[in-house]
Amino acid sequence: MNPRLQWVSPHPPLRTGIANYTADIFAAVDGTWHVDAVVETGSSLSSYRTVKQLDPGNLDPHVPTVLHLGNSQFHDRAFDLAHAVPSIIVLHDVFLHHALAGRALRTGRERQYWRDLQAEYGDAGVAAGRAILAGQSIENIDRFPLVEPFVRSARAVVVHNEHAAAQVRSLVPDTPVFIVPMGIPTPATIERDVARAALGLSESAFVIGSITHVNPNKRLPVVLRALRRLIATRPDAMLVLAGTGSDGELLTREIEILGLRSHVRQLGYVDDRTARVLASALDACVNLRYPTAGETSASLLRLLGAGLPVIVSDAGASAELPPGVGLKIPVDGHEIGVLARLLEALADDAGLREDAGHAAREFVLKRHSMVNMVDGYREVLSGAYGSRFPGLAATPAEPPLAIVLPAPQAAASTSVYAVAGRAVAELGLGQTSAALESLGDAIVGLGLDRSRATERRRPSERLLARVACPQCGAGLDASWSCRRCGKPVVARRSVPDLRPDGSRD
Repeated sequence: MNPRLQWVSPHPPLRTGIANYTADIFAAVDGTWHVDAVVETGSSLSSYRTVKQLDPGNLDPHVPTVLHLGNSQFHDRAFDLAHAVPSIIVLHDVFLHHALAGRALRTGRERQYWRDLQAEYGDAGVAAGRAILAGQSIENIDRFPLVEPFVRSARAVVVHNEHAAAQVRSLVPDTPVFIVPMGIPTPATIERDVARAALGLSESAFVIGSITHVNPNKRLPVVLRALRRLIATRPDAMLVLAGTGSDGELLTREIEILGLRSHVRQLGYVDDRTARVLASALDACVNLRYPTAGETSASLLRLLGAGLPVIVSDAGASAELPPGVGLKIPVDGHEIGVLARLLEALADDAGLREDAGHAAREFVLKRHSMVNMVDGYREVLSGAYGSRFPGLAATPAEPPLAIVLPAPQAAASTSVYAVAGRAVAELGLGQTSAALESLGDAIVGLGLDRSRATERRRPSERLLARVACPQCGAGLDASWSCRRCGKPVVARRSVPDLRPDGSRD
């Protein structure tokens, strides 16, 4: 009789790549492995033959257990169980601090958060925690990953790349760390013209895609500026963005500032199957990522597996891709220019696109098959528990793609940002001018990229550095109060009044 396995993770329809990861491996081992699944709240377990749902309270500490942690809100049960049941911990991110800070606020369990910060990093860690909970950004946040307590409690740690393994070993030396391939089902394909027709995209356009969660480390402002340069020579170029996240509203405003509304299509969140259809419609994809949290991106591997040329940051796990697999660009002051030139080369050379796409697909099929991932887990389970699980005969193929796409998001209403962009264009400066780019940078950098409804939000550090107390001349803090005399600055219709008292009317 095959041994049992307990598996703690999110599962669809939760909107996280780790849920899709779990669904893929459950589908691969169903009928071969007996799995008791503890799924995170909001999950809905699919109908499997030998994968059954288990109540968290019935987890057996004597049964081999694999527990998944990531830097998001989708791991509350795993965080609860990590210390109670010694297990194999799979780190999808080596940095967990934001997930744990949010969890402390959401659940009221702040005491453990502060204890861990003090125990791991001393007073510097506590100060970092206070800054994070106050909504402030701090330098060198990666010094406080808060992953160490979970690593120490684990029987073994699984990661998906060498970069993450090195990070874990540096934080907790002598940790048994296993690198398991990120399994990707053999990617199904759809004809390019069919996919484009479904999306309403021109057959002749050069279409770039970004299929990823929208957050600052995905460097989408860099992509927008490179696109703005590209359309000077390829006016048919278009960028399709699929994904939701914290920066969605700011990204829409930046698109307007840069005059790119007609060249960018925002789909918002798309489900896993729809993302695969979208990949079939693209000529190239951009998947920048810096700084990293030690993660291996399943969305990146799916794009590579779809046979697409994918441009990546030369950092973290992406830097480990073999030559020719993933087109790497530096993360430095030349990033925008290099990206623009590389996109132009791909747009002009179908042979380059074909060669890069072929190398990408072959890499995923050979290195990141489901067979390889299952074999990796078999090795870890054998080492940590002495359990023998059967392997797979072949990598399962994805089912035929169903084209079900959401309606495109409505274009943003006319705003000061769109007006500014049009005004610069009407002055004859053009979309590719330095003036237009400087305008966008200045609005965002000064913290003016806020609607009137949110004007009372924290001012940017750059803006604060340019103003002073009207009474004593000292600097102001984020609440518009003087750092020296403590006197608050009066606001008139949400505009700070920086005149001395004697000059006010």
